[in-house]
Amino acid sequence: FSGTQAGGEMKLRLKPDQLGEVFIQVSTMGNKVDLKVRASDDNAKKIIEESLSALKDQLSTHQLSLGSIDVATAPSGAGNSVAVSSDSQ
Repeated sequence: FSGTQAGGEMKLRLKPDQLGEVFIQVSTMGNKVDLKVRASDDNAKKIIEESLSALKDQLSTHQLSLGSIDVATAPSGAGNSVAVSSDSQ
């Protein structure tokens, strides 16, 4: 994501040992980054929420801002796609 006016979307499913399965959807439009995260349990959700401040700081170094944030728990494999896509507008 380069901070241009074009938008895009990326979907990832990760399985870090310490967090369990995590589904992440990142969407951009201009300099705004929207984030949707589904963690497999409450502990993983808490760790992700505690990391949002650092994410905001990192984005700001690239002239990007965090827009909407949706972090919740969802059962592992609850219909989350593994596909990675990029939609340029």
